Amino acid sequence: MAYLQSVQDVIVQAIENDSTTQLSEIFKNCSKLEVMTKMWTPSGSEQGETLLISAIKTKRFNAIDFLVRILRECVSDKECRSLCLSTFCQIQTDQISIVDVMECLVDPWLLEPRRDEPLWLEFLWNCIKSSSIPRQDKIDALELIGAAFIFIQVKSQSKEMWAPHHGLQCWKDAMALRYSTGERTIPKTPNVFTDEAAKAFADNSEVLTLEELELMEQESSIYGCPPAWGLASSHWKCYLRVQALLVNQRVVGQVNNGPYYFHLINLIRYGWDCNSYRKEPSRAFNICLLIIDQAKSFSSTASSPKCIHIFVETLDLMSKCFERMREETAESPERRELTPVNLLKAIGCCTVIANLLPVPLMNDKDHNRLHRVNICAYDFVSLLFKSFPRLNQEKHKQLEECLSQFIPLDVHRGSHSLLHAGINRSVWLYESNTQRLIKLFLKMGVDPNATDRKGKTPLHILAEKWNWTRFSTYLDSADFPSESLSNVFQSLVEAGGHLDQATPEGHTVIDFLEIQRKKHSLHDYYFNSYLNSLINTVLPLSCYCAQSLRQHKIPLGNQLPPRVHSFILRHSVLKR
Repeated sequence: MAYLQSVQDVIVQAIENDSTTQLSEIFKNCSKLEVMTKMWTPSGSEQGETLLISAIKTKRFNAIDFLVRILRECVSDKECRSLCLSTFCQIQTDQISIVDVMECLVDPWLLEPRRDEPLWLEFLWNCIKSSSIPRQDKIDALELIGAAFIFIQVKSQSKEMWAPHHGLQCWKDAMALRYSTGERTIPKTPNVFTDEAAKAFADNSEVLTLEELELMEQESSIYGCPPAWGLASSHWKCYLRVQALLVNQRVVGQVNNGPYYFHLINLIRYGWDCNSYRKEPSRAFNICLLIIDQAKSFSSTASSPKCIHIFVETLDLMSKCFERMREETAESPERRELTPVNLLKAIGCCTVIANLLPVPLMNDKDHNRLHRVNICAYDFVSLLFKSFPRLNQEKHKQLEECLSQFIPLDVHRGSHSLLHAGINRSVWLYESNTQRLIKLFLKMGVDPNATDRKGKTPLHILAEKWNWTRFSTYLDSADFPSESLSNVFQSLVEAGGHLDQATPEGHTVIDFLEIQRKKHSLHDYYFNSYLNSLINTVLPLSCYCAQSLRQHKIPLGNQLPPRVHSFILRHSVLKR
């Protein structure tokens, strides 16, 4: 018994550490039955919680994902399933929200793509129906499981067809509990939506009574008929998904405990569907705003980190929405949604998402996310200038206010500035408003000497990629906008961009320009006169001083202000 207790202590510690490596080591040689025995043994806490509930309660998200995965695997075994069912039905929700529990159990990321997902959802459905949890909790859980059935994506076409039927049955079970004979009636409380949320759901309202639910079931031709008949209509698929989103929105709204990943991923899936297949970009855009609104209550300790991925993806979807709006005719209702107001909202959304990323950035994933946020912010500003070249003074002031909130967040995280995004974009596809954007960012205080993860400034990138189309294996274009980009180059230099700032490999901007000049000369191509003049330019005395200090390896210690210290470290060693 002491041995069993010690093993349990090790598991509890692994959960506390949120370590999937430790958990994998513990469970690697266990049979499914042994896994179940360990998982359902109380964790040793005062409340006597099982391991999974303990992990959910303490928000150990890596451990939660691991435990749910192995639990789902065990449920596929009939013997284990009976053990799971009898124990799982004893779940207690007095110490934890049922919505927090269900978030982990109906997580689409854990469910797909497999052939056994309906079995897992059916297992949850039976567990909740057989459990002794409070009636309201049981109602909420059944409604969330029903929504999961509606949205589930499976490989088996037959299962895909009858999954929505199960979803409607779950909702009917929940509705029956609301009006249980001899019990206090618990009617649904309708959602009260903002204008944007109403547009996102196309002014649909949630089905509130059993009669309405049965009518919806009959109209969709699911009950009593081959499921494919009813689901052949994309209209009904869409309507069922809207109802599922309305259910999720109401249930999570009652908890008001931050964003929930399972709801966010269903929202963005529906948003992509609206924009790509239903060709309703304005509706998809309002879904994006609904998602970003939930980002404002994100907590790094209490919310699933997977939510961040959805928030960043939402900016990508916004960008695609604007692209589709712009493709519409001027008279189209969708085209009329491409407004300065909506573009400014999108830029504001970039600020919300950038604010969620850690300081400093922790890993490659965080750096890539910030890079995507910067690219989207740049694209939104670019589209604003492109679509509304004569932006009035009021809107221009609002734009500067949006950027003044975004830029400090970007700078504070020390990577991939808006300038980098703009230069990378312009090298691949130069647009007429590029210079205007670059000057605006410089005016707003973006540092022209800021470096990306590779230690390169915007000037490094522009010099290194200069006229890359002429020397590419894949392209042989002479349409490189040399004069236009040389003006951008000049703007960066005049704003204080250093030509002798070195990359980690020791390459300066001048080094890259010399390489480009040799390439052009070798192929008898014209090399831009302004860039050519920079190669032998006389640098400021401060730059030569910094280079000399680096060359002689003079120890700086703490004798200089941080800004001066940073200035010196950016410079290459003086070349004789």
